[in-house]
Amino acid sequence: MKYILVFLISLVNFFCNATGLHQTGGKDTVEVRFDKKYFLSYLTDTRDILTAPVHWNKNQWISAGAVLGTTAILITQDTKIQEFAIDNRTGFLDNVAKYGFERWGGSKVYTNYSLITMGVFFLHGELFDNQRSKRVALLGLKTFVVTGAILYIPKFMFGRHRPFADDPSDPYAWDGPFSDHLSLPSGHTTSVFAIASIVASEYKDKPIVPVVAYSIATLTGISRVYENKHWGSDVLIGAAFGYVMGKLIYNKNNWGIQIKPVTTPEVTGVTLIFPIP
Repeated sequence: MKYILVFLISLVNFFCNATGLHQTGGKDTVEVRFDKKYFLSYLTDTRDILTAPVHWNKNQWISAGAVLGTTAILITQDTKIQEFAIDNRTGFLDNVAKYGFERWGGSKVYTNYSLITMGVFFLHGELFDNQRSKRVALLGLKTFVVTGAILYIPKFMFGRHRPFADDPSDPYAWDGPFSDHLSLPSGHTTSVFAIASIVASEYKDKPIVPVVAYSIATLTGISRVYENKHWGSDVLIGAAFGYVMGKLIYNKNNWGIQIKPVTTPEVTGVTLIFPIP
């Protein structure tokens, strides 16, 4: 096991060097530490996320409405999507879905690829004094925990049946609050998109990173439909929910300050660039 861990850390270090992820610049002014303040932020971030809709502007409400409207339309196509996935199952794709993508969002910590990756990033940050790696790891872990807790509010509220729960499957089977059926939204998809948005936000200056992060998240969502564990609409709403959760937590924990050198005929120095709410 220790040899695998050493290999993964070395692989992350090689990837960071090869893609320039070590070149952090002003980003390292934002430090996230594994301390009391970090753990308290789990509570404050959860509070702020739950109360965020109260402060939404018109455009944010329109975006939320668009996602819900699209999900409602997709529900009408859930059965067709399910049938297509079942008709195209093969032994090879079953293994790819189960071992290649499903575990990126699994509930078992020791087999969850996303959490393992965050652990590797943290160790890489500690060993090579890389603040970005540590920041991604700690924000990724917090996002996983906070998202997982909030996720069960809609799951318990809607009580939607999973595709395999009924014979025949019924995408319109909803039991309402406190049911044993927890299909909507997809937990795997939500957690993977939440962590992917943390990674993509941190490394948005490296175009390949968001592409890889969101590709893994998308394929994880598709695998849940392929394995008949979720409806397509479960995955869509989970992806949107996870993306927003990750963005909210990342933005709340980053000042967005950039330090850039300035050289003119009159002066040489630095300038601070920061967003004004």
